[in-house]
Amino acid sequence: MIILKSIGAFFVKIWRWIKETAWVQPLLIVGAIFGIIFSIPYITKYFESLNSGTSSSVYLNAKVTLQGEGYGNDRELSPVDKLTNSVIKGSTFSGISETGSKEAAAEYGEKFFLVYVGESCTQCATDAPGFSTLSDLWKESYVPTDGRDLKMYTIFSDETSSNDSDYEGKDYDTAFKRYLYNYTDSFFLEAGQQLYDAPYRLNKSIADADYETFWNAGTEGDTSFKTPTVLLIDFSKEAADLGRCGVSEVIFNSLSGSDSYAKAQQLCDMWNHTDKSTTNPFSESYKNI
Repeated sequence: MIILKSIGAFFVKIWRWIKETAWVQPLLIVGAIFGIIFSIPYITKYFESLNSGTSSSVYLNAKVTLQGEGYGNDRELSPVDKLTNSVIKGSTFSGISETGSKEAAAEYGEKFFLVYVGESCTQCATDAPGFSTLSDLWKESYVPTDGRDLKMYTIFSDETSSNDSDYEGKDYDTAFKRYLYNYTDSFFLEAGQQLYDAPYRLNKSIADADYETFWNAGTEGDTSFKTPTVLLIDFSKEAADLGRCGVSEVIFNSLSGSDSYAKAQQLCDMWNHTDKSTTNPFSESYKNI
């Protein structure tokens, strides 16, 4: 107790000295101001690092790897190859049967987001909180009218693979380039044309160029491919009845909305694309009033 009183008395004396010594006060004020100014870059970096961690985690937790991505028809299939082949198998443009869509759904889920992102993609990091908010509040604030659980898979356009050195000097020297080349016609061209006829493009007048860039991805390479690109993959009977089983909808460049809640709402609307909603731009029943 005596020690605490002694410490308290010490600080009281210092404070009294500061108050009674007028010339010290301006110096302390100026010093505090400069201290705050010089601290701003470090504070900013700290919060940026927090945001980066959030951005990375929501995508990394859903990552399907390009590791081992080869080139050509005789290659050993990478995990991304297997996912893409499953999507193709269950999509309307492949002339699917009911069995084909069920097999695809059994492998990866009846409905999910497939998102192309990049570690160095600024807009991907900006959109990440939208995916996190959607996941955190799924079936609460953001209600899937089909009652399904939320699923998402991500593909990183700038992922390196241990076999990249095997293709050094080639046009397809990165794993993602090889992936694009491998699916030039069978996926990107076919899926891009199917997406071009989806309601969202028509309802929101999305530029043709974005769709053309997507379906030409296999021939133009990764420099023109846009990240983020968000695909909705839907193998449900409802999607099949609309003629858009499998690859159903797309959002290019960025999610809409000024905050994570608005971005999450757009994703929820996308998920509910088969509803007959006049207020959902992903629905065929949408009315732009």
